Amino acid sequence: MRHKLLATLAMIASSQILSAGQVPIAVTGFGNDLVLNTTPAGVTDWSGGSSSFAFYSPAYATNNGPAPYPGLPSSFTSAFSGVTFNLADFAGNNSIDNSGTFTLVNPTQFSSLQFLVNSIGQNGATFTATLNFVGGGTDTLTSSTLLDWTAGFNAASGPVGLYNLGSSSYLTALPVYLHEADFTLSNADQSQVLNSITLSTTSGSADYFAVSGNVSATPEPSAFTLAALGAGLLISSARRMRKK
Repeated sequence: MRHKLLATLAMIASSQILSAGQVPIAVTGFGNDLVLNTTPAGVTDWSGGSSSFAFYSPAYATNNGPAPYPGLPSSFTSAFSGVTFNLADFAGNNSIDNSGTFTLVNPTQFSSLQFLVNSIGQNGATFTATLNFVGGGTDTLTSSTLLDWTAGFNAASGPVGLYNLGSSSYLTALPVYLHEADFTLSNADQSQVLNSITLSTTSGSADYFAVSGNVSATPEPSAFTLAALGAGLLISSARRMRKK
């Protein structure tokens, strides 16, 4: 009887623990539209103008082909780490250009964070990510150098194409790649609920398309309650057996 009770309580308690795992993080704060979805109207380049390049979606490439390279997918698994990234709707703003703030739709505790970045620069690009926690605490993280978007080495995305907004034509010379910046959070940061992330490019140029994270495993209070209840029942059962 005692063994059955222990097994039952263990199953119930384990079901009350929030599962840890890597998940795409839903955020707001996108201020730029850098991806062609249906028409070039409203799309800007990395200087905020309309005479340079933008990404294009697979749908745009299908409807306005042939395109020399694949379009940027709205969701994909990183070839670098296996992390899943979900990009914002291409019909609206879908990136942060150099600086801005991602606000989490559902503030959560994380053990690590991964950013999907379009990095441009002869010497790559770097940035800081200031974590803003519920309650007012902050911590600033500094990225390692991300390779230029022409480098396919250790890239998160496969090769994707660009569209020349000035000449209204596809760029045929070469594809580009999005890269990934990964951070492992300190124990202190993992214990706090993340509310928003302020991003600031410190060298080169960078556009931030998505963020994912590993959710910290956090026991629900009810799991502890069940454990205490189980201990009480076991003690009571043992006393009854001794009396017999």
